[in-house]
Amino acid sequence: MNTLQVEIPLSPKDADTIIKSVGFEARAEDYERSNVEINYHDGCLRVEIEAGDLNALRAALNSHLRWIATSLKLIQA
Repeated sequence: MNTLQVEIPLSPKDADTIIKSVGFEARAEDYERSNVEINYHDGCLRVEIEAGDLNALRAALNSHLRWIATSLKLIQA
């Protein structure tokens, strides 16, 4: 099993907004090849991805980072 953890420093308010929007996607989809958890801990938004192969890990990472980046742009607009 391949795992990856990304931590992004954010304010609690921004992290909460992202968890409510992007976290919903992680919970709503039934991914066959990866498992994603998003939470806030010690001042950082934490994205934890577990996948059976590196291609699935990369795909899940790219998708979730893109959704987080889009959410941040909307928050800061």
